[in-house]
Amino acid sequence: MVALVGLGILRAQPFAFLPRQRLPWVQIVTICLFLYAAISLSWSPAFGKGVEQWNYSWPYIVLNVLLVPLLFRHPTDLQEGLSAILYLGAVLATLVNLFVDWDNRFIGTFWDPSETIWDPLAFPEMAGLVTLAAILLNHDKSLKWTGIKFIAIVASIILVMKSETRGQFILMVVIPMIFLPFSRPVSNLKQYVVWAFLGIGLVSVSLYALNSFTSIDDRWSSSTFQSDWDGRVHMASQLLHHWWKASSGDPAALIMGLGNSASFSGTIVGFYPHMVPIEVLGEEGIFGLGLFFVLLWVSVRTIRTAYRLSKHDPFQRGIWATLVASF
Repeated sequence: MVALVGLGILRAQPFAFLPRQRLPWVQIVTICLFLYAAISLSWSPAFGKGVEQWNYSWPYIVLNVLLVPLLFRHPTDLQEGLSAILYLGAVLATLVNLFVDWDNRFIGTFWDPSETIWDPLAFPEMAGLVTLAAILLNHDKSLKWTGIKFIAIVASIILVMKSETRGQFILMVVIPMIFLPFSRPVSNLKQYVVWAFLGIGLVSVSLYALNSFTSIDDRWSSSTFQSDWDGRVHMASQLLHHWWKASSGDPAALIMGLGNSASFSGTIVGFYPHMVPIEVLGEEGIFGLGLFFVLLWVSVRTIRTAYRLSKHDPFQRGIWATLVASF
């Protein structure tokens, strides 16, 4: 993956040296937040587990934060890139649905059916992005694009249901409905309401089919939702409790936090609480949370500026809606 992105950068950059514009503030603050998180790992009570997490994540951080922005040189690059995600994602989601066996959120490897891999969010996150691109990107109304988008949406919904990822499934329906008016301004309110009810109906039919024809409906029940939510609130509370307790004995912990990946410590939570702002506060302290809020602020400012520049171009509006919905 790194090699492919590297080749793309070489192709995108001119051979003659040209001075680059300064880095955008969003990228600068993101780099600062990740650097501070990496530094804070040095005082984390779960140093070994944190190193394991960073070994898994660092290629994606480097790609997304540092390298991928270098690929874009022209206004059409984002449209082409997101379109590639759309049709490649449609193919991949279809292949996974047809040939990958799921067992309680584990997938079997093709080289050894007895060996399984647990990464329940990887495929659903891909399916979510593919769905957003299919619904929000503006292409010509040809039969080709209509077919690709239909296959992409159906394959993505099936994939998320197979992975039993509830949050992505709900957001795949709600988020496109929110951003569709930005991508294609709705002149007819009645038409938008009809599409909204069609989306709700699709979710209802999907859940009914899941409950009727599969054995994994317990995960989708309201009692399981409530139980899992209570568990996450408890984990977040435990993290904040240990952070505050440590701050009482050492004021530096209040500012600098318990250290990155501290949630994985068996004496604190033993897992991550699924609540990002609370995780940042407990692990990176007030300083890290401040960086996090600055990142949100500069991101919102950039989003507003980008909308003013793109709102009169239907293709640019589709790109804007897809990227912001992904955010």
